[in-house]
Amino acid sequence: MDQLASIIEKSVVTHRMTSIGEMYVAGTGIHVNTNGSAAPYFVGGFSCKKTREEAVLVARFECKERAFAMFDFRNDTSDGYPLYSFSQNIVKGMATPDEVMLRPGSDAVGLAIRVSRKDAIVHAANEILERALLGKIFYCELPIALISKETIGDHLCYFYTTADKQQTGFVMAVLVGRDHKFLTLGASRDDSIRHAINKSRAEAIMLADNILAGKSTKHIVNKHTRQRMASQTDAAMILKRLDFLENGCVKSIPVPTDSCSIEGVISLCGGSDISYCVLAESESMAVVRAVATDFPTLADLRLNNLGSMEASIDFVC
Repeated sequence: MDQLASIIEKSVVTHRMTSIGEMYVAGTGIHVNTNGSAAPYFVGGFSCKKTREEAVLVARFECKERAFAMFDFRNDTSDGYPLYSFSQNIVKGMATPDEVMLRPGSDAVGLAIRVSRKDAIVHAANEILERALLGKIFYCELPIALISKETIGDHLCYFYTTADKQQTGFVMAVLVGRDHKFLTLGASRDDSIRHAINKSRAEAIMLADNILAGKSTKHIVNKHTRQRMASQTDAAMILKRLDFLENGCVKSIPVPTDSCSIEGVISLCGGSDISYCVLAESESMAVVRAVATDFPTLADLRLNNLGSMEASIDFVC
């Protein structure tokens, strides 16, 4: 594990300033040899941050996150992973590597790497809730409220939160390109609403920058994700999605000053708990994978609504 982490720390990182938003995008990657693999598998990490140094650091951190989530580097792999309850902080069973490891091309939702185990657990749980709330917005008519808007270059960014429970710590940033050239979405759930605004903005900017830079999506394995990314510049779909957001937005409110607990947001999503496993841990990092225990995620709702009008409106990438 330490050897792989050291290799990633020395990996070449490409970086440049974004064409909008005065931020930096960075990317890195390594090839990992696996047992039974015909060829090394490429594992990448990407980021969008205010400074070049932070973007480079986070890109490498994300590369580690994915590498340790995709491949089992434990010395003793005979046992599975202890499966913990987030709400009760107890071991509730064991999970096999097939159940919790990230498969190539699959969605990395609920995956987090942080310096401490506690921070990684919280971030992984927040990712689960972020996607679950997005699912409720696009597939279950959860109303939204506009909390702010700002210009970014020649473009306009709208920030929404949940309307019924305004202290969820959830923010959805929708970046509308000039002359409706593109429509991108970033989202985040955080105990700090300001952090959630910054994270969601950065995600929307990174997706828009990929479009403006003409980056290809051919490398994306999941065809539905490829289609959603391609539709970010489809004029007809942009108008439909803007209409959907306008109809779903029931009011404008000031930026919330606080947020409820993770347990409170789990309850809003219709559940009672989140389960998680620690996939890798050292003195300098912990990698955690979390899953929703008893409430639908965005992936579940997408699977149940293939080919529907809601699925065509959904542009979460």
